[in-house]
Formats: sequence, structure tokens, C-alpha cells
Amino acid sequence: MDNNQQHPRRVVITGLGAIDALGNDVETTWKNLLAGKSGVRRITR
Repeated sequence: MDNNQQHPRRVVITGLGAIDALGNDVETTWKNLLAGKSGVRRITR
């Protein structure tokens, strides 16, 4: 048995981040999603 099978790698997720059209952080983005806001609009140029 090779070393990878004896000691599988483990992954730990320590947080969540987001920068998008609805906000600059997860809390703002989630709040705007729940409020039904859209991050999409027509480009007028």
C-alpha cells in the first residue's frame, strides 16, 4: 500500500467569500438575493 492510501489528504473549508454584482461580501450578496434583487441590467453604452 502506498503512502497516499494509508494517509489520505484531508480538506478543510474555513470560510466563504464572494464579490459579485449583488455585493462585496457573502452577507450582502445573500441579503440582496433574499430581497429579490438582480445583479443583471442592460448596458446602455
